Parts: sequence; structure tokens; C-alpha cells
Amino acid sequence: MQTSIAPVSLPSYVKEFCAEISSLPPQVLDYTSSEGSLPSECFENVKRKVAVAGGQAVFGWQIWEWPGVLVEAEFHSVWQSPAGELFDITPKLENERQIVFVAELGKTYKGERVDNWRKALIDNRIVHDFIRLCEASFDWFGQTPPSGTELEGREARVYIHFEELKLLLITTLKSGTSRNALCACGSGEKYKRCHEPSVEKILQLSDRSMK
Repeated sequence: MQTSIAPVSLPSYVKEFCAEISSLPPQVLDYTSSEGSLPSECFENVKRKVAVAGGQAVFGWQIWEWPGVLVEAEFHSVWQSPAGELFDITPKLENERQIVFVAELGKTYKGERVDNWRKALIDNRIVHDFIRLCEASFDWFGQTPPSGTELEGREARVYIHFEELKLLLITTLKSGTSRNALCACGSGEKYKRCHEPSVEKILQLSDRSMK
């Protein structure tokens, strides 16, 4: 089940979210296939396109919406043709044909991952817990190489715990439950008495001084 979509209708709350990130307005861009482009490899895809066809890379944010839950901005790059037109040339895992993109003046890619921006669309404790978990997880593991590196010991246990809790909260939110509903883990307890304390505990561990 797909959770996030591209909010191509540009509702007011998406425009307001984009304004918090960049002084430039969001744009709806069509996906244009480019030979050799791979999903999740926008920076390399655009670099290759520039080398072949000219133009330049434009950096900014690809906007996603989890309807009724949150909006999220993912660091992204698109290709600007020599004529000045913008094209998204990176295939999407869910085969979306359009994206919402907001460029950011002066933004560049320095070879390191950049955390997403996230904003809750509802005042719900589980949504806020999920956003805090994502931020804390990036604080711990954001620059861990995507492959060829195996975490060990305490770091491995913390990473697994982060991922398990995020999956639990996603499952809970997909069912539309609140912190007073039964926890999605199947314990029979309310979320606030079951896994909410576990979320608070692991967030305390996210302080870099404790690593």
C-alpha cells in the first residue's frame, strides 16, 4: 500500500509548507525518461544528463504528502535544459508521472545525505512521535553508507529498534487510530500505555552526546 503521493493539485497547506523551505514557489514537473537513469539516484542521473546534453543541475526539494497525516520534503535534483526548462528525469518507485518540486537558491549537493523536512497535517501524538523518530534516526544513522557497512553491537540494536518503532507507527496511522486506541503491536494495550513510552525512551538516546 502506497503511503505518500505527489500533491500536484498544490493545496494551500502544501504552498505554505514550501514557503517555509524556500523563497521560490513550488512547481509541478512531468517525469521525462532519460537513458540510464535509476530510481533514488537523482544526483547521479542529473550529473550524467548534464555531461551528455548540457544544461545544469537544479537542487531543491521534492514534495510528498501522506494525505491527512503529514507533508514531507525530500532533497532532490532536476535537470535544467540549455533552454532553461526543468525536467525530472529520475524514475519513481511507484511510477508517478508528475512531481511537486521547489528549488532552493544556493542549495548544492555535497555528497552527504540531507534529512527530509516534515510537517504534521493533524495534531495527533502518533504523527508527532513518527516525525520525531524519523529525525532522531537520521541524527544517528543519516550518514551511514547505504551498502557495504554492517552495524554492530549497541548501534545495530538501536537501529533495529528505530526501524521497528517507525513501522509500528506507520501501521497504526494507516488504520487511523489514536494514542487511545489499541496498539498495533497486538498487545491488547492502548498505544499510550504500550509503545509510547518506548518511543520516548529511544528518543532520549538520540542525543549525540550519549552515543
